[in-house]
Amino acid sequence: MTRFALALGLVLSLGAVVPTYGSPADDHPHGIDVSSHNHSGNRSIDWAAEAAAGLSFAFVKATEGTTYVNPYFHSDYHAAKDAGIIVGAYVFARPDDPDVVGQADFLVDTMQWATDGRTMPPMVDLEWPYFNAPMCYGLTPEQMVSWISRFVGRVEERIGRPPTIYTNVHWWNPCTGSSPDFARNPLDVSTCDDQPPVLPGWGDHWTFWQFDIPGCGRGSTRDSDVFHGTADDLAAFAAPPTLPAPALSSEPSTKPFTSGARPDDQRRIRDHQTRAAQGRPRG
Repeated sequence: MTRFALALGLVLSLGAVVPTYGSPADDHPHGIDVSSHNHSGNRSIDWAAEAAAGLSFAFVKATEGTTYVNPYFHSDYHAAKDAGIIVGAYVFARPDDPDVVGQADFLVDTMQWATDGRTMPPMVDLEWPYFNAPMCYGLTPEQMVSWISRFVGRVEERIGRPPTIYTNVHWWNPCTGSSPDFARNPLDVSTCDDQPPVLPGWGDHWTFWQFDIPGCGRGSTRDSDVFHGTADDLAAFAAPPTLPAPALSSEPSTKPFTSGARPDDQRRIRDHQTRAAQGRPRG
C-alpha cells in the first residue's frame, strides 16, 4: 500500500529522520506509509516526534501473500497509535497468487482491526510487481478486476468497511482495462504530478494522494500522503463502522493541492522498476 514536499529541516532522533510537515495544502492532514524498509540500517521511527511535527495518519505494511508479516508491523502500529496518530494497515497485494480469500483473511487476521476511532480501514496496495513478473502479474484485465473484487469483497465481509485501494493510473488503466467498478472503495492515488489524476469510476474523488516517494526525485526518503478533507473528516473516516459513512468535505481547501513537482510519472515507474531489479517491494 509504494504520499507535501518535505521541508527538510531535519531533526534526528534515535536514528529517525523527522520532517517538518507542510504543503501541499498545509491545512490538510498529512501522513506516511511505512514498512520494514523504513527500518533498514537499524533505523527507528520516533512516532512521538512525528506526531509533534504534524503527522496525522500512517499506513503500516502488515502482510503480503499468505505467509509474510512485516516484522515491524506490531511495534510501528501501536507506537503510532500511542502517539495519537490515526493508523491503518496495508497489504501488498499478490494477484499472481490465486488464493484471493486466503490473502484477504491473512490480512484481516493480522492487522488488529479495532473500532476505536483511531483505526482506518486497511489499504490494498495494487501496483507493479517488485519481482520478476509481468506488469499485470500475467492476468488479463477481466481476471484482474475479478481478483480485486474478490479481495476487497472478502475484507469488507470480515470488517464491515470497504478497504482503500492504493494504485497508480499507469498501472490501473492497463491492468484493469480502466475499470470503473471500485468507486465505492476509498482511493489512495499515487503520482508525482502537481495534481492527482482522474481515475475511472473515482473521477477526481480521491481520499488520499501519495504525492511524494523517493522515485519522484525531489530528495524524499519515504512515501508521503495527504488526506482529501479536514482533520474532522479524517476522524470520521476512522470512526467505528456502525456509524454512518463519513462524507468528505466538498470544499476541502481554498488553496490548490500542489507539490511543485514536474508532471513526470515516469520517475515513479522507474522507481518501481529499480525496486524490482533489486528484488525489494515498495513496502
